[in-house]
Amino acid sequence: MRNQFSPARMALLAVVFVVAAIFVANVTVNVPVEIAKLPRSEATQYWPVAVVSLVIVLIVDAFTLGLIVRRRGRAKAEQATYEKGTPR
Repeated sequence: MRNQFSPARMALLAVVFVVAAIFVANVTVNVPVEIAKLPRSEATQYWPVAVVSLVIVLIVDAFTLGLIVRRRGRAKAEQATYEKGTPR
């Protein structure tokens, strides 16, 4: 099996990274971006929908974090039980 961190691979990765960085810098400097000018009435028209969306995102994030914490706790408990049962 070949070494995944060989100098040739690392050099190729560095070249790809530099080319991508140059491309992103060039696009950032040379491509104009037009900002939409909305009247205040249009800009504030949908704030209730934005608030409801924020609440939905917070609920989903809290649920996801709860699952992660619960699974980590269960994994630690299983690991502790496994380690207790093995003779040293």
